[in-house]
Amino acid sequence: MLETELIEILVRSLARENEEAPRCIRLLCTLSRNKEVSRRISRMHSAILFLAAFIHNSSCTDNVNRILESLPHSDDNAVTMAELNIMEPLILRLQEGESGSHQGL
Repeated sequence: MLETELIEILVRSLARENEEAPRCIRLLCTLSRNKEVSRRISRMHSAILFLAAFIHNSSCTDNVNRILESLPHSDDNAVTMAELNIMEPLILRLQEGESGSHQGL
């Protein structure tokens, strides 16, 4: 419960685009190494949106990319990221589906 609230507070703080954002992103990056935390981050639709807003911030780029890469590779996450011009997850999902469809032949 506390972990979920912490994640929500960190994600909401990204919406404010203040000087604390890089620290929040670093903490989210550290926490996202845990699969359960990554799953919780991905459930917050706004999290991907807020993180993507910092992808071109030089002090945050690496951590944002690590967080996004750690999120579960679901169709919803891939589509959300593609809508934000982060295409790699969508391409990977399409390739996975393509290779999976050939296995049954």
